[in-house]
Amino acid sequence: MVQYLRQATEDPFFRQQETLDALESLSAADELVIYCGAGVSIDRTGVTWSQLIDDVFTQARATRHDKEAEFDSVRYLIDNLENTKQSASIMMGAFMAPGTTENQFLTPKLHDIIYKESGWSRGYMLRNLIQLSITTASVGRNVLIITTNYDSYIESEFTAQYGRLVANGVPVAALPGIRRRVLGGPRVKHVTVRKHGTATGLIEIVYLHGRVDLDNGPTEGVLVLSEGSYASTQEQSQKVLIDSFRGRSKGVLVIGASLTDEPLINALALTKGDAGERYALIAVPPPVFSPRTKAILPSTISTKTVSEALRLRGAHLGIGVLNPMSHYQSPQFLEELRIAGSAAVKTSNSEYYRDNTNSINYAQRLKSWHELWAARANTKDPEFAYQILHDGLESGIKNVLKVSAPEGEMFRAEVWVRENPRSANRTLTLWANSTGPIRDRQILRREPIQRDSSNASVVAFTDGRPRLLSIRKLGLPVEASRWQTFFSTPIFISADIAIGTDPDNAYIPVGVITLASNLPITDDAGKKNRCLPRSS
Repeated sequence: MVQYLRQATEDPFFRQQETLDALESLSAADELVIYCGAGVSIDRTGVTWSQLIDDVFTQARATRHDKEAEFDSVRYLIDNLENTKQSASIMMGAFMAPGTTENQFLTPKLHDIIYKESGWSRGYMLRNLIQLSITTASVGRNVLIITTNYDSYIESEFTAQYGRLVANGVPVAALPGIRRRVLGGPRVKHVTVRKHGTATGLIEIVYLHGRVDLDNGPTEGVLVLSEGSYASTQEQSQKVLIDSFRGRSKGVLVIGASLTDEPLINALALTKGDAGERYALIAVPPPVFSPRTKAILPSTISTKTVSEALRLRGAHLGIGVLNPMSHYQSPQFLEELRIAGSAAVKTSNSEYYRDNTNSINYAQRLKSWHELWAARANTKDPEFAYQILHDGLESGIKNVLKVSAPEGEMFRAEVWVRENPRSANRTLTLWANSTGPIRDRQILRREPIQRDSSNASVVAFTDGRPRLLSIRKLGLPVEASRWQTFFSTPIFISADIAIGTDPDNAYIPVGVITLASNLPITDDAGKKNRCLPRSS
């Protein structure tokens, strides 16, 4: 007997034993090593590795008109080769002028690509990474951040948070410093960005693939993109990773990466027998996890059994593989690790976080928020919710967006909430909208929180960042709804908690606000300005 892939019943990610074990182990480590792949800053850069090569090609093509005859063939290979390093090598050979180095060729193009404005769609990965790093280093533990990214967003986020802490009265002597190393070339240069206090640890950033400066300063290291640059730096990268991973007192976390980079895999395998606790968050599932999958599979196969099979590779390499249900859970894991680590230090108890009676872990904070929210007098008043959204929409279009809607454009505001967020109810509920009050609360629309959803609010919630989506992008026909474009942003609240006798706060996602329009993102006539931002 066969059936579509089953979603086997299992605990939500932050209730799973493996997740709680990872948080406990990493929070007890003497030194924290965080390996950051492209996924760590993708909500700032907006590009994957393959998209990056495509964008570099587009810029190179615009400046080399003498290569017109080669454009189509190069374009074809870039689109169809699965190996991005091979694509980059072909592009370098096609467009690099004689006497030009790869750094000279790539620097201006990469700067334009990775630092282009994308602020409206930011998530919380970098914020949570730096908050975790500062909290960990502030109690005397060193933090090593190893990145394959070219951008300096990690440094910028540290500078911003450091400034806010000082402005709020935190003594400079109590704050950690930050230093960077950039690989490539005969010597590795150390740059102290900010000195640290005598009682604190140090945050160090190691750039494996070179560093492109935000302010157009000199490019540091070797920009690794093609097969040639990978070959010239692989030995050095692998040595740094081996040295960084080796040691039983270290805790290693791989995040935003897919466990495919050769130096990373080699370093994990070669240090398997002399390493502490190591974990990788692999948030992007294989195609068989998709609810829309067309594959017919034996009834013995489920998301749970496939996840367990994937973990066998991690065990072979000496690293525990955790499979978050969605993208937002990776930055949320950093937030939970910050809380767990702080609790372990302040209470001298590494199990303090997972003890539900202390009410600081993710599940307990979400439960406490819902109880407080549900107890409010106006929570279940449909007229109140409708009026708030209706009035906000009427004033928001002119006061916030600063423009008037084009003729014929209509808007609808929606609020989706994590109503009753227990294990058996992983849904978002359409709690209110601006088109009319929903008086019968028994018929409220509910959408499952799952991968590959066709609901814009669920997509924004699982991505953990604002999304601008068309109905086509959601995989639905245009005639499926009067609403054609959706701008959705998740709602994160800061919940007050206490670690022992010390007050603290922690973020949790509780819902989504969506603005829907009856017009598509772009119109064929190109004559009307849109209130919602355009998307290419």
